[in-house]
Amino acid sequence: MKKTFETFILSIFISLAFIGCKNSREGTNTDKSEMNKENLIEDKVEQTLCFRNEYPFQNEPTKKDVLELNLTIMGDNVTGHYNWLPAEKDQRKGSLKGEMKDNVIEAKYIFSQEGINDTIPITIILGNHEAIIKSENAELGLDATIKEIDCDKE
Repeated sequence: MKKTFETFILSIFISLAFIGCKNSREGTNTDKSEMNKENLIEDKVEQTLCFRNEYPFQNEPTKKDVLELNLTIMGDNVTGHYNWLPAEKDQRKGSLKGEMKDNVIEAKYIFSQEGINDTIPITIILGNHEAIIKSENAELGLDATIKEIDCDKE
């Protein structure tokens, strides 16, 4: 009878150990699942960045040319608008769509200026409170460094 009791106790101990190990593994899976959900949520967070330079006229400070860039970033995908808004000339307005990797955006810029539509690739480097825009066609005047601003004050 003593061996039967010892076998019974040993069986209970092994069963409890097995259940404890199983629950421990399930908890790890849940933790990993929760971490994956958090990563997915972070990837889905939309971030908006705004950049703007104003160039007032010397003779008329109320008149100014404006260069603006607005970006919406979701994960690696980027959309936005890049506009040159001179006070007295034809404006260039356009949209962009691209991908970001390590604070560098490779995008397709579709714009209209003086009644002509065009599409070109541009590179935007996000730096310390500024965006540096580069294109393959320097003669288009797209290359610039624009200061970051608070989007709410735009």
